[in-house]
Amino acid sequence: MIQNRSAPLPSELTRWLSINRLATSDLTEALFAGIQATGWDQESVTELYEDLLNTFANGCCFYLASAVARFTGWPIAGLWRRAGELRLVHAVLVNPHTGHGYDILGSRPLAEIRDELAEVTGSLSVTALAPIGDEFDETELATLAVIARGLPWMPIADPEHDLEAWRRHVRAYADARTHSYSRSWPQQTVPMQSVPFVGAGA
Repeated sequence: MIQNRSAPLPSELTRWLSINRLATSDLTEALFAGIQATGWDQESVTELYEDLLNTFANGCCFYLASAVARFTGWPIAGLWRRAGELRLVHAVLVNPHTGHGYDILGSRPLAEIRDELAEVTGSLSVTALAPIGDEFDETELATLAVIARGLPWMPIADPEHDLEAWRRHVRAYADARTHSYSRSWPQQTVPMQSVPFVGAGA
C-alpha cells in the first residue's frame, strides 16, 4: 500500500525548493501581487508562504490536484522514485491539451517538473493517478477549492476572490493537515496505472 501523502524526502525538499526556483515561481509572483493589493506585512506573507509550501509541496499535493480535477476533469500525473522502495514523490494536475502541469509552485511543462524533481531525487517515472473519489470529505474538498481559486495559474482560479479570506482558509487547512495525518483525515491509497504518462515526454 502506498499512501497518498506524497513528498520528497526532507533533504530533497530543501534542494527542490531552492531560492532561485521559488523566486521565479508563479507562487511568488502571486504573493507579491497580494502584498500590493492588501498591504500584508512581512510576517503574514512569510507565514502564508510556509503554510502553502509545507502543506502542498510536502504531503498534500495529491489532495490539491484531486480537488481541482473534480472541477476540470483533467488527469493527474504521479512522479515516482525509481530507485529503492517505490515512493510517490509528487502529484500534479495536467492540462491534457498542452501537457502543462499545475502544482503549488505554478504551471510549467510536466517534463520540466519531472526534470527539476529528478535533479534532487534521482530518476523518476511518471504515471497517471486516479484522483481521490467519492470518499473525499466534502468539507475538505470545499476548502481546497477555495484555496485553488486563489492561485492565479490554476484552471479554476477566481480573480475576484477575497485575498484575506483566502489566507485564512490556507492557514486553517495547513493547521488541520499538520495535526491530523495520524487521526481523523482519511488516508487513501494511490491507484496507479501501469502505463507511462505521455505528457511527461521522453
